[in-house]
Formats: sequence, C-alpha cells, structure tokens
Amino acid sequence: MRLLAVDDSAIVRDLLFRLFQKSGYPEMRLAEDGETALAMIDGPGAQFDCFLLDIEMPGMSGIELCARIRSRPEHRDTPIIMLTALKDAETIENAFAAGANDYIVKRFDVKEFTGRLRVAERLLSRPAPVRIIPSFSPKARARVGRDVGRHAFTPEDELMVAGVDRLIPPFSLGNYLSQLPSGALGAASLVAVRIERVDAVHGATSGTDFATLLAAVALGIQDTLDSRKLLMTYAGSGDFVCILRDGQVPPPAEFEHELGRYLEHFAEMSGLEVLNQLQLTAGTPVPPFANRTQRVRRSFERARERAHAQSLAKRATRRPPQAARFEKRASGL
Repeated sequence: MRLLAVDDSAIVRDLLFRLFQKSGYPEMRLAEDGETALAMIDGPGAQFDCFLLDIEMPGMSGIELCARIRSRPEHRDTPIIMLTALKDAETIENAFAAGANDYIVKRFDVKEFTGRLRVAERLLSRPAPVRIIPSFSPKARARVGRDVGRHAFTPEDELMVAGVDRLIPPFSLGNYLSQLPSGALGAASLVAVRIERVDAVHGATSGTDFATLLAAVALGIQDTLDSRKLLMTYAGSGDFVCILRDGQVPPPAEFEHELGRYLEHFAEMSGLEVLNQLQLTAGTPVPPFANRTQRVRRSFERARERAHAQSLAKRATRRPPQAARFEKRASGL
C-alpha cells in the first residue's frame, strides 16, 4: 500500500517513517505541509493508496487538506486517516464531515497504527458506495431529464449523496463509532430515520430526483438535530442511521413533525413536489453497544430495528395515503 503522510513536525515524520517501515509498509512518502502534499499528489505518475493527515498544522489544516484531496475525482474514495493529538470530539467529527474515513490518536502505538492501516486496506478491497448527485434547481433537474424508474442503483444500495457534509459512508461512520472512547459512549446515542415504502418512491422518481430527495431528508435531519454533534449515513433500504454526541433526540412524533415541516419548505424552494408525499418514520434513540468488537453491527441493527418497530406500529393504526399515491404512480410506469 502506497502511503503519503503529512505532518508539520520533522520528529513526527521521522517516527512515522520508522514505524511504518517496521510494520511492513515501506512505500511511504512524507510531506511537511498541505501545499507540498497537494503538489506531490498532482505530480506526474503519483499514485497513493492511503493518506495520513495531521489535523493541527499551520497554514492549511489537515481538515482543509482532506477536503481538497476529496475534491479530486481520482481520490474520492481513497482512504484518509487523520492523525491527531487532540481528543476534541467536534474536531474529529469535522474531519469525518470533510471526508476522512478514520483517525489515530498520536500515541505512536505500533499495534494501533498497524490495526488502522489494516482497516484502510479493507476499505480499499470493498466496492465504493454509489455516488449520486442531487440537484436543488428545478431548471437543472429538467435539463438532466426525468427518466422515471430507471436508475444505476437500487434503494438497497449504500449510497453517497454528494454535497451533504454530515452524511458519510457507512464504513466511515462505523470507524468513528468503533473508536468512541468509553467516556463518550454514555453521552452518545444512535437513531434511525426510515423512508417508508422506499421501493415505491424509487420506482416513481428519476435518479436525480431520488438523490435530491435523500439530500433533503439528510439536511432535514441536520436541521432538526444539532449538526455540530451529528454524523450520519444512508445505510440502504430507505434507512438513515445517525450518531448524535451529547445531544437530545426529540420523541419520534416530534422528530417526524419537524422533518415534515423542513421537507415542505424544501419542496417549495426546489420544486420537488414528491417531498410533500414522503412518509418518514423516526425510531427511538439507542445507546452504542458497549463491546467494541461488536459495537458497529449491533448498534446499527438496534437503531434500525427501533425505526422498523415504530413503522410497524404506525401501519397497525393507519395506512398512509402517501404510500398509495406512490404505489399507483409506480404501477403506471
């Protein structure tokens, strides 16, 4: 694996070089600042499989460098691991929002560094999430076209919606959750938001409209919760999974009401009328699973199960008319 490590400290760069040589990663290059790193990335024949970026650097910070690397199409999915001496949760969350996939606290523990690089190698071996691009302008969506029901993706796919900074890939959210220190677990909670009858919604919209719809829901979640303490992912099958650090999740009915108000406003602004027919279900929050080895899978499952249970309870009392309209439109294609 070809690595580029960026740190303004010559001592840290030397330690990193020695550490990774001993760990079986000899193909490492080093840069002292963001501008030098970008010049190396853009240089002729440059190929990197993973980046390690110090968060706190003078001039261009590691978070800004992360965002600029992500803006290059060839590195949209290249693993980025942040190096930090900080334990400030908000800074780490901002790094994930900028495109980081993982982070390492600078203790220079060989086992920890090697373990996180193994995680990066697993990411390289996985298919990248399908990247979809929303359009908030009615005129722009009209130019793209409305090829209803024909998509390059299914609603079950893990999708990456461009332009929503707190919406990150499931793998990255799992890395964030797996590394939450024990002191932060008690203040964190997970909650899932479910798009009802997502198959019918998918079948009744174009690819661009479906992407815009997902972006609208994600932005609505950000608006309803405290986005400074929030990270989330689209986990597929209509489910968003959110992690909120040290914040309050409204009761499901209140959460859904606030999301509905946001989507009404968004529909008026964007001209995407399908948002007025959307039915969402919010689950009740769950704490992260304590066991680190099972934390990601079990926590995600619990959050999605809560939303599913809430959905079943709602269906038992009433059948949403929105679902019937979607199904009628989809069956007429």
